[in-house]
Amino acid sequence: MLQILGWAARLMRYYKEVIPIGELTVSSVASIPLQAESTRKIEIKKVAQRVTSKLKDLLEKGLS
Repeated sequence: MLQILGWAARLMRYYKEVIPIGELTVSSVASIPLQAESTRKIEIKKVAQRVTSKLKDLLEKGLS
């Protein structure tokens, strides 16, 4: 019985933070903030763009 009570208490902590899918409405979805990209992901994108542009330049010079 104590195991069930402990499991239920932990489950309730989880549900306190999450909106159940059945209760989602258009207004509640609109109020959920979108997560911004992390600074690490932004840095990775910038580096990938630089590498891609350098590769394109090298290929163009090599083919000319």
